[in-house]
Amino acid sequence: MKKFFLLLPILFFLSGCEGTSPQNSIPSQGIIEVDHNDIDVEDIPILGGKKEVDFVFWNNGTEPVTLLEGATSCMCTEGVVKKKGQVISPRITMAGHGTPEKINQTLAPGEEATLTAIFDPLAHGPNATGPVMREIILKTNSTQTPEISFRFLGNVVK
Repeated sequence: MKKFFLLLPILFFLSGCEGTSPQNSIPSQGIIEVDHNDIDVEDIPILGGKKEVDFVFWNNGTEPVTLLEGATSCMCTEGVVKKKGQVISPRITMAGHGTPEKINQTLAPGEEATLTAIFDPLAHGPNATGPVMREIILKTNSTQTPEISFRFLGNVVK
């Protein structure tokens, strides 16, 4: 019986971990900065296939920042986060189309990453032309930048 009570705290701790990093719940003073935002991709041919837009961002603070989750503003847009060219996040999709995508990746001070937004101009049908503005939002554990918005603009044309 003594062994059971000695193991109980260990089992409790392990059951709560579920692969998360302790940094996820600790607020960070790190600061995420984005190189260019509100990128105008101009004309997007509706039959031209998916359009990719890259946003470079980095941790400009002195503490690590954990990217917690992400969502897009529309079902026609997806995203992925990459570090050094390697995809580190699941596919980020529109909020309300499932649960927000858990990223749980940490950027060390000075570390850079890229968010690639993937826009499908045909997602709203063959007649859905005109101006668009789409956004991907990442949530972090940073008290300085708890949410980062990445926006691009364009004009879907026939």
